[in-house]
Amino acid sequence: MFEKPSLSGDGKKLAVIVHFSPSENDRRGYGDSDSYQLLIMDRVTKKCRVLAKAGKLGRPQISSDGTTVAIIAPTMAFDSNSKDYDKADLFLVPTNGSAPQKAALPEGARLDDYPDTRPSISDDGARVVFSVTQGKTHQIYLYDRATGAATLVSATPDQKPGNADSAQPCISGDGNVVAFVSQATDLLPSGPATGIYHYSVAS
Repeated sequence: MFEKPSLSGDGKKLAVIVHFSPSENDRRGYGDSDSYQLLIMDRVTKKCRVLAKAGKLGRPQISSDGTTVAIIAPTMAFDSNSKDYDKADLFLVPTNGSAPQKAALPEGARLDDYPDTRPSISDDGARVVFSVTQGKTHQIYLYDRATGAATLVSATPDQKPGNADSAQPCISGDGNVVAFVSQATDLLPSGPATGIYHYSVAS
């Protein structure tokens, strides 16, 4: 079964999750776990490439130029020797089959439930925004591939996490502006109880 598709800006590449649920006979021979694959379909060459495989994968987001897929997944999706089945990380995966890059996460943060969480990626795949659980609230972070750093976006003027949940981040095509929804009241000196915020990325 195919699910969670994401199409590049020119419509030439499609990132999609393929779900395989074993039959009863398969379960006897190969175990009882479902499996998921991250598949890239190239509409020009008519070729497909499997980029990841695991018992659970998040929603892929392909960059507009079709070069990179951002996805939340366990490490074992890219490393068959890994024993880490449950912990989720954010990966930037080149569609040409090159090695994926794992994004740095802030200390103490964990990615939100990844079967339903989709990161947002800039057109060139250089920047990605995503939601994490940090302490008792959800916060928004920006990962920059050039610097390898994750920056808090849902921050107060003194650069502390907001006092309530922030969610649904999206990034502009050029990677310079992030928008998100927040219930925090301290992101601005006189912030609303709930609002839509935009964040300008430092050049």
